Amino acid sequence: MVTKATTKKKAAPKKKPKAIKPVATKPEPLPITVMIPVGPYGHNKQWLAEAIQSIRDQIMPSSEILIIDDMAHLEQVDVGDDVHIYKPPWHIGLACAWNFAMVLAENDLVFPMASDDRIEPWCLESLWKTWEQYKDPLGYYWCDIQFSAEADHILKVPSGAAMMHKELFKVTGGMPIESAVGASDAALVDIIRAHNLATFYHVECEKAPAWHRDHPHDENKVNRDSWHLVMGQMRELVVQEWRPPIWT
Repeated sequence: MVTKATTKKKAAPKKKPKAIKPVATKPEPLPITVMIPVGPYGHNKQWLAEAIQSIRDQIMPSSEILIIDDMAHLEQVDVGDDVHIYKPPWHIGLACAWNFAMVLAENDLVFPMASDDRIEPWCLESLWKTWEQYKDPLGYYWCDIQFSAEADHILKVPSGAAMMHKELFKVTGGMPIESAVGASDAALVDIIRAHNLATFYHVECEKAPAWHRDHPHDENKVNRDSWHLVMGQMRELVVQEWRPPIWT
């Protein structure tokens, strides 16, 4: 009797389990409002898209982008659905726009920036770390500013690139609207210093987290001497005449 030889079938090689790729998670938005005042002039809107994109590109994003549309006549499509727009009923100027934002912001922490400037990707992360270190609502959290025209021109003094808590706004009354000739932020810093209203906290970074666009043909620069004279006189006056705000 002839029997057929039987051959064992080789077991199929076991398939290696597929490596599970980690899913990139977006960091939770920070409770910081970044506000941008946008005026009615051409240069106010020319670089606005770049300014907004620099906020979106943050390592740690903000939970609110707020634009004060100061007669710029912006529409939602101009800025994107993730941007809140407030339109005052008349032209209010930079100082008032900043003060409006402090009242209207969803968050207690507010960081202002100009519509033709930008912030570097590490800006808000650095601000938040500094806030977490001190958590002082009566603090002025200021950043170094890189100027666009010169690589070595970095402003290392408290100025407008600073985050404030609404509590400090209540104490100071915000930017003095009388400083319409310019540098409302510098006038506010002078008031804070002269009347000892806040502690200044420097936001430490290897590179400046804020970036300022120079305008070589700016009338302020053409007539800088006379402009500085008037601005200096106005700053001295608002500091001297400052009184604690009365809220009703």
